[in-house]
Amino acid sequence: MNIKKREKYFVCFIDGYFPALHSFSAAQNYYLYPLLLATQLGYKPVAIVRGGADLMRTDPHFDKDITVIEYINLFQCVLLVAKYSLLRAVTYSNSHTLPSYVSIIISKFFLCKTIFMGHIQPKRTTHLKQIIFNTILLFVDRVRLNNASEKNFLLAQGVSEEKLYIAPIAVNGGAFYKINFEYSTRRDLVYYGNTTKQKGLPTIFEALTIVKKEFPDVMLHVVGSRGDYNPEEDIEKYKIKDNVVLHGPYSHGESLNTLLNTFLVFVISTKGEGQCLAVYESALTGNALCLPNIMSFQEVFKDKALFHDLDDAHGLAKNIVSYMSDTNLVQEHNTKCIKMIQEEYNEEPVREKLVTLLSF
Repeated sequence: MNIKKREKYFVCFIDGYFPALHSFSAAQNYYLYPLLLATQLGYKPVAIVRGGADLMRTDPHFDKDITVIEYINLFQCVLLVAKYSLLRAVTYSNSHTLPSYVSIIISKFFLCKTIFMGHIQPKRTTHLKQIIFNTILLFVDRVRLNNASEKNFLLAQGVSEEKLYIAPIAVNGGAFYKINFEYSTRRDLVYYGNTTKQKGLPTIFEALTIVKKEFPDVMLHVVGSRGDYNPEEDIEKYKIKDNVVLHGPYSHGESLNTLLNTFLVFVISTKGEGQCLAVYESALTGNALCLPNIMSFQEVFKDKALFHDLDDAHGLAKNIVSYMSDTNLVQEHNTKCIKMIQEEYNEEPVREKLVTLLSF
C-alpha cells in the first residue's frame, strides 16, 4: 500500500513587493531568495503578499513553483495563516507589522515552526514597542539577524540563544565593484538610498553647511527614489541648493556602479536599519563610509568607517572633513571594507547560513 508523503509547505509573508527588487540578484533579493532556497530544500513555497503580487510574479528570478497569493485585509491574512498552519507549514514573517505578528501567533497556536526577520534592528523605538516585540519572539522558533550586535542585544533582552541565527543578506559584487582606483581623482559626497524620514537627511544637510566652510565647492549627490520625505524643503532651509544634486532613482547596473565610482565618501545618518545594502554597495564601489553609531553598523564596520552619534551634524561633518583631507585613510578603510564584504557577504557563505536557518 502506497502512502502519499505529506507535502512540506514554506509560507513567506511579504509586506509589499516593489519594482526595485527586479534589478537585484537572486541572492540579494531578501523577499524572493528564502523561497527559492526553500524550493531546493524540498518545501512547497508559498508567498502571501500584501501588495505587489504581479510584480513578484514578473521578477526575472521568480520560480514558477512558487505560489503567490495577495491579500488586502487582516481577515484574509488570518484565514490564509490558518489554512497553511493546518498543513503544518513553516512560517517566515518579514516585517514588524500587525499581519506579520498575527501570522506568527496563529502559526504557533497550531504548533507550526516560525521564523522572523524584521529587516530593521531589533532595538525598537519605544519601551512599549520593545515589550510587544519581545513578547512576539516568545512565539518564534528562529530569528534571522544581520550581525553580532543584534544578537547580543536580544540576548540581553532575555531571548534564548538557540533562537538566534546570524544570516545576513548577500551583497551583489557582480553589480557593484571598484573601477576607479585613484582615490585622488574622486570627489564629493553621496547619499544613496530612498529619501525617507528615518534616513537622517536633515542631519546630513546640516553637516554639509559645516563642511562647506572648509571645502566651499563640496557637492552632495542624493541618489535614489523619493520616499516619504521631501529633501527640497531642507535644501532651501540650509541654503545648500548650489551644493546638492538630486539624481533620482537608478536601477542596479553598470550606470549606477559607474556613478558611485566617482564619489569619495558615502554618508548616512539613519535612526534604524537592518543591513542597509546601500552601505555595502557604496563601499564596494570605493567609497569611505560615514555612519551613525547604531547596532546595524557598529560591529560590522568598527575599524573600517567613521561613526557619529544620531542627529550629531557636527560629528558627521568632522568625519567627512577627516576623509576629504586624507585619501590615505579613505583607502585604508575602504580596502578593509571590500575584503570583509567579499569574504563574508558573497552568495556562498550567505546561502549556507540561510540553508541552516530554513532547515527543520
